[in-house]
Amino acid sequence: MEPNQLAIWNNSNSSLKQKELVIKKGIDISIYTAWQEGILIIKSEALQDLALKLERRYGGKNSF
Repeated sequence: MEPNQLAIWNNSNSSLKQKELVIKKGIDISIYTAWQEGILIIKSEALQDLALKLERRYGGKNSF
């Protein structure tokens, strides 16, 4: 792999012979690594799902 690439294990097929490793290029890796700096990046997330993630990370209950 090279910088700004993402490896995805495609496990969607039930047959053992159909599994594959996919490498995507030109990926914004900050989405996957920002947590190391205490940053939570959210893109195209439903508000309900975002509220659940924030509850899990920071505790408490969110109401909207």
